[in-house]
Amino acid sequence: MNIKLAGALALIMGGAIAAPHASMAATGDVAVSVAITSGITILYYDATLNVTVDASTLAASVAPPCVAGGPAGTYNCGDATAQSVTATYAAGTLTAPFAIATTPAPGGTPAAMPLLLTNVWAVRAIGGANATTVVTATLGTNTTLTNPAGGTIVLNPLIGVGTGVAAPALVASPASTPAFADPGLANPISGSVILSLNLTNATKTGTYTGAGAQQYTIAVTAT
Repeated sequence: MNIKLAGALALIMGGAIAAPHASMAATGDVAVSVAITSGITILYYDATLNVTVDASTLAASVAPPCVAGGPAGTYNCGDATAQSVTATYAAGTLTAPFAIATTPAPGGTPAAMPLLLTNVWAVRAIGGANATTVVTATLGTNTTLTNPAGGTIVLNPLIGVGTGVAAPALVASPASTPAFADPGLANPISGSVILSLNLTNATKTGTYTGAGAQQYTIAVTAT
């Protein structure tokens, strides 16, 4: 009899354990914050720049309108404006004193030829001393580029720096961008540098290089 009772009790208890309970959903809201403890500015720049200028580009910059001549690298630049002068006589010779027009292209002159270098620096920035960034370009100490075959190209003491691809104004070195809003880390701001080249003594073809790597220095000067 006790055995039977024990068995019945076990069955009852077993049934109680196996009986299903109604389930309840558990939820919890989580608030997350991210603290950036200090500002960061990252400057990218091209440390070595090699620029090739072909004959047609040079011709377009110093003597338009011109057409290619017969021999390679020659250009014929005719002035359609009628020239009228009065001849003079001296020592058995009539002399008609014309003045050939050699005016360079608008905005350019071989003694101060602007060279725009686009997309040669970029900045990522968050915070810092303020919410804006300034990039400055400064001419270096090695501003004479020399051709081993002879001749030089001299960087004038003028420089410009700006964001985007538009040509910034040439001013006395150093030159700075207007302050621009920190772009964050995902989408950097890129920019350009413009130099002024003196081609007066560039009398040979070939590569003109500086004595050192410092033709100009790019730097973040405020952030």
